[in-house]
Amino acid sequence: MKKSRINKKVPLKLISSTMKKKGVSEVMGYILLVSFAIFMSFIVYQGLKTYVPAKTLECQEGVSIFIKDASCTYNSTSERYSLKLITKNNGRYNIAGYFIHASTNANQTVATTPLITYLGGMDVEKYENAIILNSGKRSTGGFDNFVSLNEENIVEFNGIPKELFSLDIIPVRFQKEENKLRLVSCGKAILREKISCAS
Repeated sequence: MKKSRINKKVPLKLISSTMKKKGVSEVMGYILLVSFAIFMSFIVYQGLKTYVPAKTLECQEGVSIFIKDASCTYNSTSERYSLKLITKNNGRYNIAGYFIHASTNANQTVATTPLITYLGGMDVEKYENAIILNSGKRSTGGFDNFVSLNEENIVEFNGIPKELFSLDIIPVRFQKEENKLRLVSCGKAILREKISCAS
């Protein structure tokens, strides 16, 4: 028969002292972990904040454009369409030009095909996928809002491969933001117009 081992009793004072030290070190570990997580989230937030613009650029209320005439014709020789557009600035502010998209399907409600690639004619330029009108007026300093109130502009688009059913036109303006001239899309002033192409 084996003799049972007799454990020497550890003094109670020593046990409570060791447990207190262990508890304090675990709490300190959690505090450091939480502090590090908060610090890292603050750094990530500061970094991501630079990617988001503080203020969205918007046009003034009262910017508007009007289609005075739109004639679409089909050339049977080239099997392509041409569009001649006469627009008028009927708003309260000068504008620079516009974005223009067309629908190539009769059931399409929103026009998605950009027409800027088929742009032709004089006194117009492309800038950030927008058509800038009266570009001949610009100096070496750059673009500006050269389309004054009630002014009409003629723009032609040639070699369009598909028939057009409607147009979406969004006026654009140059506005000063943080001492820089920026192109601003006037999305609230969008113009939707149905057209028909003659064969």
